[in-house]
Amino acid sequence: MSSAQKTPNLGVVIAGLLLGILMASMDSTIVATAMGNIVGELGGMDKFVWVTGTGLVATLSLNPRVCPLHCT
Repeated sequence: MSSAQKTPNLGVVIAGLLLGILMASMDSTIVATAMGNIVGELGGMDKFVWVTGTGLVATLSLNPRVCPLHCT
């Protein structure tokens, strides 16, 4: 590695990973808690797969937009 390149700060990397894990666990906890109400308002358990699929699509569609923000 040349002297012009900066080495990543290990503390910042670990803090970022821990923050990502925290946000993912909070997201899944909130969705799991609210899932009964969401499915109930949509009309029954047959809509459960649609709600879950929609949440996954929404999450995955944000990844390409958010990645360039932290990869630069």
